Amino acid sequence: AGQVEGNITYGSNSKFVVERYIPGHRAWRLLTAPVANTLQTINQAWQEGTVNADLIYANNLNPTPGYGTHITGTNRAADPTYGFDPGPQNNTSIKYYNNGWKSLPSGTGTNNSLINSQPAFLLFVRGDRSVDLINHVYNPIPIPAVLRVSGQLNTGTQTVINIAPNTFKLIGNPYASSIDMRKINKTGFSEFYLWDANLGSVGAYQTFSLNVDGDYEATPGQGYPGSINNFIQSGQGFFVKTPTISPGTVTINESAKEFSGTSSMFEPITLTPVAQLRTNIYAVNSADTTLMDGVLINFDNNASNTVNEFDAIKLPNFSSSIGMSKEDKILVIERRKPINSADTVFYYVSQSGQKDYQLEFIAKNLTKPWLRAFIEDKFLNTKIEADLNGITRINFSTTTGASSATDRFRLVFKHYEPPAPKTTITISALKQDQEISVEWEVLNESNIKQYNVERSAGDHLFVTLTTATAKHNNSDTINYQWTDITPVSGVNYYRIKTVSLNGGIQYSNTVKVTMPYDKAGITIFPNPVVNGVINLRLINQPEGNYFVRLIGKAGQVLLTRQIKHKEGSGTEQIKLNKALGSGNYLLEVSGKDNTKTTLNVYK
Repeated sequence: AGQVEGNITYGSNSKFVVERYIPGHRAWRLLTAPVANTLQTINQAWQEGTVNADLIYANNLNPTPGYGTHITGTNRAADPTYGFDPGPQNNTSIKYYNNGWKSLPSGTGTNNSLINSQPAFLLFVRGDRSVDLINHVYNPIPIPAVLRVSGQLNTGTQTVINIAPNTFKLIGNPYASSIDMRKINKTGFSEFYLWDANLGSVGAYQTFSLNVDGDYEATPGQGYPGSINNFIQSGQGFFVKTPTISPGTVTINESAKEFSGTSSMFEPITLTPVAQLRTNIYAVNSADTTLMDGVLINFDNNASNTVNEFDAIKLPNFSSSIGMSKEDKILVIERRKPINSADTVFYYVSQSGQKDYQLEFIAKNLTKPWLRAFIEDKFLNTKIEADLNGITRINFSTTTGASSATDRFRLVFKHYEPPAPKTTITISALKQDQEISVEWEVLNESNIKQYNVERSAGDHLFVTLTTATAKHNNSDTINYQWTDITPVSGVNYYRIKTVSLNGGIQYSNTVKVTMPYDKAGITIFPNPVVNGVINLRLINQPEGNYFVRLIGKAGQVLLTRQIKHKEGSGTEQIKLNKALGSGNYLLEVSGKDNTKTTLNVYK
């Protein structure tokens, strides 16, 4: 997919066929057709020109195995006049955007709507046309599909798109090529909104904003800082949003094309450290947690505390979501001045149904000697202190009424004058062969509940490795020791987090130990796992997709996960469901060439 110079000469019946591979995952997709001068309808393109007569699978029409998909209308019955397949429910599987997502207008359907009649369509892809529409709802076996369109390719500089003030504008990538968001000529906005089919259960929006390194960073991304994606794929639609009072323009030309051919949504990159707060919401089920949505606050002295064009307005999702309420708006990204003692973040949390959820707060570089933060739950009338340079998680459930109120949660920052310290902690760490011995001395131990040994691999996020209960609390001088048997290659930072009986938190100084780079391998740490999180360490492993399964004693698969690993070493966090009982489990990691590593996990 390179740049096209000059014009392409077409014969009377000449055309290109552009194919888009859709991975096997039952979800909504925001798709466009990168062709012009085509008379091809939606049915001819994405349904392979056919319509089922009924839901009996023996009568299913699948003229080209692997190609096309079923598209259903608002009526469960077959509708051959308008091109809709019969569906298991009265829900349309294709929508167009007009100040919100809508079904195709009355009197139209996939038989009489051209494939490029809209900038993009929101299409629910169950798989190719071999899918059994009835049974697939209840037993969804992942089945990929290839959707194809034919026509003349869009080339050269595209027509300028004018956007009215305070407007969400849907745009389709016009080219049969990826394009770079950084190279799109634009005025009046900087954020992009892309649909991620892997977010939540059937997909949700990712909001992309420029970070200090000049790359587009996703929120919620993969749930942790460092989710970078600068590219919009061929066949992908996207949104932009103009400010309240200013219009905008978009011009896409050949120089915006990107040539690496990547089809990955995200590329993990090390970011320049900034002060920021991410808040994510997860759905919790019996064996796993699913990232549903997230928001981001960046703190900068040059920013404004008033909502302006540098903040990003929330695009509503179809399922559970989270936003931030400010000045009668719901934000997904806020850029504001550093915290003062009177700040509060008001969350807007919408849930779909009576379920279990988890809120995750990831703070970076917010620690100040005088500052504390508390997560307040209006329904339970509780408050929990949040870590200002680490991760805090709280679980909650919704039933009816006040438990589902959108304004149930807020984060309150308070000015705190700590009392003169009575307990002093000194930490040291020493390399011993392939292990690291962590020791700390406590002077005047008093009113202490426990000590958490925390480690960071240089990414500014500390992870709790183990917890030690206070021994005496009688003002003695006490020594503690713990051995890290699975240090990471390179730099290991350690600190002690002291938790007092009244909930107060105090941190020790930080020490550093450098370990030589290990031989290739796959390990987990710590083991037994702490706080329900498996830290999976891939050491000097080749780049590629790794598939993870957690297996119980009876051989049942309790959790599955796909990891995209950059070449070298890295750590992936896998959160276990709180309902998973204590015991021994197997973690199976499959990599390239069907290589398989099996590890014992103790919980």
